[in-house]
Amino acid sequence: MKMRKDKDFISFFDAAAGHYVRSGIIKNGVESAEDPFMACFPELLDIGIMGHCKHGQSGLCLEAGVECYQDGLHARAPNMTLEDF
Repeated sequence: MKMRKDKDFISFFDAAAGHYVRSGIIKNGVESAEDPFMACFPELLDIGIMGHCKHGQSGLCLEAGVECYQDGLHARAPNMTLEDF
């Protein structure tokens, strides 16, 4: 688990499980007044490199109870090129 402090905020990231938590820091028993909603820069990037998914298109994911957040059932675009990545 990685921990990072930035101003009045603290964030934790578990690379193995992909869990991320961001919170205000408690100072002298009192939570900081600022909303920990967003950092001043992206702490995580989700880069979609697949333009389509044969498992999503076949319906296999839905049958397994997995719903693709990138619309794998309907996506028909080409995958990202290595040069673009």
